[in-house]
Amino acid sequence: MPRRAPSHGRLSALAACVAGLVAATLLVPAPAASAAAPSRPVLTHVTPRTTSVVFSWAPVKGATSYVVCLRRTAKDAACAARTPRLTTTRARLDDLTRRTGTDYVATLVAYNRSGHRTSAVRSVELAPLPTPARSVKHTQTLSSATFTWSPATHATAYVLCLRSAPTDTGCLRTSAKGPALKATISGLTSRPGTDYYAYVISYNSDARTRSVVYKLDLAVAPVTTTTLGTATTTSIPLSWTTARNAERYLVEAFTSSDLRSGRRTVATTSPRARISGLVPGQRYWIRVRGRNGTTAGPTSPVVTRSLPTFAATVQLATYNLCGQDKCRDAANERYVKAWPYRKKLAGAAARATRADILSTQESGDKDTNFITQLPGFKRAAYLHAKSLFYRTSRYTMLRSGGLTLDAKRKRYAVWAELRDRTTRTPFIVVDPHLEPAKGRTGDTRREAQMRTLLRQVSALNPDDLPVVYAGDFNSNGDNADQRKYSGGYDAVAKVFGLRKLPNALTVARRTDGDVQNTEYNSANQGIVRPIKNGDHVDQVWVSRSVAVKVWQLRPDMKTAKSYRTPFASDHNPLRVVLVVPGLREKS
Repeated sequence: MPRRAPSHGRLSALAACVAGLVAATLLVPAPAASAAAPSRPVLTHVTPRTTSVVFSWAPVKGATSYVVCLRRTAKDAACAARTPRLTTTRARLDDLTRRTGTDYVATLVAYNRSGHRTSAVRSVELAPLPTPARSVKHTQTLSSATFTWSPATHATAYVLCLRSAPTDTGCLRTSAKGPALKATISGLTSRPGTDYYAYVISYNSDARTRSVVYKLDLAVAPVTTTTLGTATTTSIPLSWTTARNAERYLVEAFTSSDLRSGRRTVATTSPRARISGLVPGQRYWIRVRGRNGTTAGPTSPVVTRSLPTFAATVQLATYNLCGQDKCRDAANERYVKAWPYRKKLAGAAARATRADILSTQESGDKDTNFITQLPGFKRAAYLHAKSLFYRTSRYTMLRSGGLTLDAKRKRYAVWAELRDRTTRTPFIVVDPHLEPAKGRTGDTRREAQMRTLLRQVSALNPDDLPVVYAGDFNSNGDNADQRKYSGGYDAVAKVFGLRKLPNALTVARRTDGDVQNTEYNSANQGIVRPIKNGDHVDQVWVSRSVAVKVWQLRPDMKTAKSYRTPFASDHNPLRVVLVVPGLREKS
């Protein structure tokens, strides 16, 4: 049977099959006798950073190129990021991002003409951004600064950066980069304004975070010497040695030695100043310290100065009130009434003196109670019928007390240190009442009482303030009249004379003061016809520095030859106007 020719369709299918076999044979080259796939590669170093990873590996035997592949998971078929074919053994992939869980898995593929081999999978965690350094603190010396801080999360190293201005882009000085939580930078110098601006840089791989910026002002050296100039009544000039690194100085003045009260300050850029608005007569304790921005230097040694004051005019009167009626007897009781009747008369006489200080004797506490006649006054001191009063609008009482001159004879004095409210000049007023008896025995007792008085006043007056003695001394020139009192003498004048303390009347006469009524006895004794022997048992004695402008005995006369009756007291008030010197400046 003749063979049947193949159809066109069968020939086409056969041709396609043959062509496929030929193509497959051409695409798969026959392996050479010596060729093999490369060895399995190993990623020896994987260095993650915050948005990149650096890879390195050892050369792989038989490999001619490499590819690094990053996948999100080991199951992913495709690379999330990959390198091109490389012939080097180091690579870097950038623009990576962190994600929940493992960030990436990495493999290294080694290639040659015979094939390829893939490394084991390695997990890759990108480096987290470090937090800022916390609790940054610093100390400084004259030329260095030491900073400490608490660890920052994710930080592996730190650098301290100093800038000259907060807007600078670079660091003027830096510490060495390292893991230490402390850094010191030396060789610094003070600069106008803030010396430096400092911050700590926290590092984690290529990531960095900066802390808050801190101002740094170097330490200030002490002011070693302060010199006070001549003070006025309200100011003190001073100068001092300059202090290293000081941009300005703070001067502080206090009114207490413990430097806690009455603080006044002056700020200056110069090493000199004047503290003004001070209180006359006040002592101040002064110190200086340099300042460099926010840094204060140590204080200087404290220096002190007491300010001077202006002189003070003092109007004073001394008046024996006979407030307990001991002066009354059968001879004068007609004209010297009992105290309840005389009290208003004595009050009027006292007020008429216009005195701001009133020294009274025979002026009891509850029985005399003379303060009710003195509006605007206050009693400064009281002891055994000695009452010392002062006008509160004119004076401040600083201290007061009583003195025992002769306890057996019941002789006492009171005193007060007063300060003029206008000039702030202080002085002491003493109100004594001495032994009354005439004759040598009485004079001897008075001398002893006077010596005790001056000794005690000296002890309570360590600052040597001016002293005014105003009282009933029961002594005068008549005591020395030998025709009356054999061996008698003026004990008060003797003792004051030994101390060179003058009688206010003597001072007024010597300096052309206003002297009035010296011819009258200061004790009227309740006798209507005045006794004009010029004997004054009521006296005022003063320190040598005190001037006397007015000495005025004030008899209440009805006519030139008779007192007005009834008497306010058996004594006449004695008024003086004094000028007490101001305080001198004292170191």
